[in-house]
Amino acid sequence: MEQDEFDDIFLYLKENKYVDGKNDSEKRILRRKAKNFLLGSHDNLYYTKDSRKKQVVTKERLKSVLRLCHVDCGSHLGRDKTYHKVKERYFWNTITKDVGDYLKCCEECQRNNKKTKTSVSEMTPVPVPERVWEKIGIDLIGPFLNSKKKPLSANGYRYVLTCVDYTSKWPEAFPIYSKSTAEVGSKLYSTIAGLGS
Repeated sequence: MEQDEFDDIFLYLKENKYVDGKNDSEKRILRRKAKNFLLGSHDNLYYTKDSRKKQVVTKERLKSVLRLCHVDCGSHLGRDKTYHKVKERYFWNTITKDVGDYLKCCEECQRNNKKTKTSVSEMTPVPVPERVWEKIGIDLIGPFLNSKKKPLSANGYRYVLTCVDYTSKWPEAFPIYSKSTAEVGSKLYSTIAGLGS
């Protein structure tokens, strides 16, 4: 419902009148919608379809209501708690969007929000290796299987073991059958022993 519709309902409940230009169908729809509303003291409009009586908030009061519900006893509530607090006492159509927009603009929340802070881990220097193959980087790629879950390799290899020497930047790649510790360790041992250290 738009603000105009709330205004129409308010006029209907207060004075039993319709806004000029309404046809019979629009009047019938308005009467049906008005059954979910109540005019309270000080001409406050309340939504009563749910079991609770919720005050209808106009655009003019929107920010003050959001501020009231968001800053609870000095602490800034998160999105979900603010939403539930608003929803339990007030009514308008775009509560979810408006709560989200309000919190995105809340400077204190943006400053203190854990999600907006990027945690930077402390960098520790890596000692430079003195000899070739003293320090290596390894990775496993795969499994390489066809649509029937069979190895793509004619020899039955499922993985590729890659390793790079940090000193010389020399790359090596080997096909292997499985990613078991025994097979990876054996292939690394034979590689380093074969290349010399």
